[in-house]
Amino acid sequence: LACRADGTPPLLVIPKAYLDLQTIPNHSRHNDQNTGQVHAVEPHEMASIGRLLKRGHLWACPPQAHDDLYWILATVVGGADSRVVTNDEMRDHFFSMLNPFFFERWKARHMVHFDFSHGAAADRPPPSMTLTFPPSFSREIQHCASGWHFPSSGYVSTAEHGGGGGDW
Repeated sequence: LACRADGTPPLLVIPKAYLDLQTIPNHSRHNDQNTGQVHAVEPHEMASIGRLLKRGHLWACPPQAHDDLYWILATVVGGADSRVVTNDEMRDHFFSMLNPFFFERWKARHMVHFDFSHGAAADRPPPSMTLTFPPSFSREIQHCASGWHFPSSGYVSTAEHGGGGGDW
């Protein structure tokens, strides 16, 4: 696992049940029959899990706990620049949130989605992964003491609006 640009290591959050099993669900290895499958945890994988646990880079959620809530907490504790890589839209938690507006805002700022170029197969090269990061700026109209801020699809020179030049 690679560290962030500031040297902060990533944190993995998984259900504890995955650490207690000798086999785990696997959706990434080639599967010619396109059926649900499990695979045995190999010694080098167990060693990697052990290192992650020892270094504090892996949180194992207790049984019956929603792992989603743990990685939401991790991003809150991690601060404004923390991100979670997931395709889980957490629709099952939307209505249980105290304020769905803030939940949607959190998702828009912290969720990084991923996609693979193709399914894994023995006769194909390994798939590549694409990450889709949240936009740098909010797409919401905002108000502060100095006035209103409206999102824009691009930068516009203030000179075009009677301003003194530069981008806004």
